[in-house]
Amino acid sequence: MALKIEGDLNTGATRYQIDHAGTFELPPLSGSDSTKLPIVMFHAAAQHLADTADAISSIDADPTLSALGKAQKLAPLRAELIEKVALTDANVDVEERHWSAQEKELLQVPGIDSSNTVAAVEDREIRDWWRGQSPEARHALMGKMKAEPGNERLMIAMLRSPIPQLDHEVSFMRDLWNQLARLNDPGKAASIEVGRAQVEWARRGIATVAAFAGRVVKMDERALAETLLASQVETVHGKHGLFGVDHQTMDNIKRAKR
Repeated sequence: MALKIEGDLNTGATRYQIDHAGTFELPPLSGSDSTKLPIVMFHAAAQHLADTADAISSIDADPTLSALGKAQKLAPLRAELIEKVALTDANVDVEERHWSAQEKELLQVPGIDSSNTVAAVEDREIRDWWRGQSPEARHALMGKMKAEPGNERLMIAMLRSPIPQLDHEVSFMRDLWNQLARLNDPGKAASIEVGRAQVEWARRGIATVAAFAGRVVKMDERALAETLLASQVETVHGKHGLFGVDHQTMDNIKRAKR
């Protein structure tokens, strides 16, 4: 079997053994299952690596093929593997942006409608009151806000101020608002946390698959860069770092193609 997956009952880690490529482990991922999209995408990339590594090994060992014949058979397999892994990582980026958007929505401070002059005046009055307190009084009030609920209106006024406030006070208000927002919608907050964990877990796995793929295809930095740039999918072009290709190499090849 080209790909063997085993779970460690003691640590909860998952071991991936890929013939002709190598073995690696990923940590346990609580609150998730194997049907979630980032995990499915990672597993598909790992399987593609296993299949390609097996195919490359068979071609390399085929005594009936000349060096040229082997090269002709290997070239498309190598290119497809690199593009597949890069595209998988780009698709995980989409998942990451989804959860970032969900979190932004969850933590968003209510805005003021342009016609709602009353709320704008109230905001200003609250901020004026706050600035009128001594530093010691504001410090004491912040301690009280952490211990007692019911300060949402003050936090909203401070966080939507058009005038810069003291950084540490704004940071305090933001952290407190974020905590409150998560408590008010624990289901969504938990979904975001799990979704982000899945993304990071999948990204860690894909990075390992990319490192193994680079060894399996035996392509130098320039060949890897040319393969990425040849893709019809633009997001693949930006995945050079995944394979250890630097910006300068990419830029040099782009300039040469103009």
